[in-house]
Amino acid sequence: MRWTLNIALRFIQGQKRESISLLILSLAIVSISLSMIVIIVCLSTINGFDLELHERILAVIPHGEIEPVTPYINNWKDIINKITKVPDIITVFPYINFTGLIERGDKWHNIQIKGITHIHNLTRNLQWDFSIGKQQALIGEGLANILQVNLNDYLSVIIPDYDSNCLSFKRIYLKIIKIISLGSYIDNNLLLVPLSDAQYYLNIGYNDVTGIAIKVYDAYHIDKILYLIGKDIGNIINKPVYINSWISNYGYMYYDIQTMRIVLYITAIFMIVLAFFSITSTLMLIVKVRAKDIAILHILGTTHKLISIIFIWYGFIIGIIGSIIGILLGVTFTLNLNILREWIEFILNRNLLPNDIYFVNFIPVKLCWISIVNLLLIGLVLSILASWYPARRAIRFKINL
Repeated sequence: MRWTLNIALRFIQGQKRESISLLILSLAIVSISLSMIVIIVCLSTINGFDLELHERILAVIPHGEIEPVTPYINNWKDIINKITKVPDIITVFPYINFTGLIERGDKWHNIQIKGITHIHNLTRNLQWDFSIGKQQALIGEGLANILQVNLNDYLSVIIPDYDSNCLSFKRIYLKIIKIISLGSYIDNNLLLVPLSDAQYYLNIGYNDVTGIAIKVYDAYHIDKILYLIGKDIGNIINKPVYINSWISNYGYMYYDIQTMRIVLYITAIFMIVLAFFSITSTLMLIVKVRAKDIAILHILGTTHKLISIIFIWYGFIIGIIGSIIGILLGVTFTLNLNILREWIEFILNRNLLPNDIYFVNFIPVKLCWISIVNLLLIGLVLSILASWYPARRAIRFKINL
C-alpha cells in the first residue's frame, strides 16, 4: 500500500513538466479550496447571527409579557408570586411603558420610556441600579448619539398628564446617569427610569403597572411556558390581559436565520459536490496522460486493484490539499471579516451595517470547530468517491505500446 502512495505522489510531481495537466490540477485544488472558504465563512456568519440574537436581543428583551386590556394591572404582586412557581423561569418583574416626546435643542424625538425596578432584571451584564426619586435615567448609546447627550446632561421630556380632567401634557426632566451599549438597534430606543419614578410621573398608584415581564432559560420554547403560566394565573387575574411572547415582535429574525441556515446547507452540499467533480475530470485526464505508465505497471504484474488504489490515492491527495488550504484560509478570513468590513467602510466612507437598520452593527461570526472537522471528513470521503470512476477507467484503459 505504501508504494502505491509513492507512485501517486510521483504522478503528481510529474505534472510540473506538463503545463495543461498542471493547470487542470491547480484548478481542481483551487475549486475545492474556494468551496471550503465560502462554506466556512457563510456558516460561521449564520452561527454568529444566531449567537448575537440570543446574547444581545434575547438577553435584553423580555421573553414574555402580560399586559392588561385596560390601562393597569393592580394585583401584579400576586401574579408574580404565582408565575415564579412555574418551572424554567429566570425572573419576573413589573414594568410601566409610557410614551414621551424628547426636546433637545431644535430636535424632537418620540420615545417609549420604560420604568423597571432593577436594571439587572433587564440585563444581567449591568451590576448597577437606580437611585429612586432623583430623576435618574439610563439611555442607550444609539439614542444618546442621536440626541447628542452626555453623562449628567438633562433631558426635557413631554409626557401625558393623566391627573388632569382634560387632555393635557406636562414636562419632566431626566438626568442621564449612565449610557449603555448593547451593540444592537435596541440602543436607538432605550430609555429607562425607576418604576416608582414612572408611577410618580404618571400620577398612578404604587400597585399599578402596565405589564409584567417574564424571562426564561429557554427562550425558544417560550410559548409552552406561557401556556402553563396562562393556566396558573387564570384564577387570580381580575381583568382581561394579553399574553405575548418575543416571537410576535422579533421572531422574524429567528425564522430568517433558520431559513438562511437551511439554504446555506443545501448550497454547501451542491458546492462541495461540484468542486469534487473537478477531481474526477482531473483524474480522467491523468489516466490518458499516464497511459504508458499504466501499461508498464501492467507488464510488471501490478494487479488491477493496486492500479485503482494508485489513482484513488491521487484523488485523495488532491482533495486533502484543497480541503486543508480552504479550511485554513476560510478560518483566517472568517476571523478577520470585521477588519475587512472596516477597511471597506473606510474606502467607501459609509457604514455598511447601520444600527437603525440591522440588529447588530458588525458582522458576527462563530466558528464551530466540530462543523469544520466534519467538513474536512466530508471532503476526504468525497475525494475517494470522486476518484473511484477514473480509477476503474484506468484498469480498463486500452493501451497500444
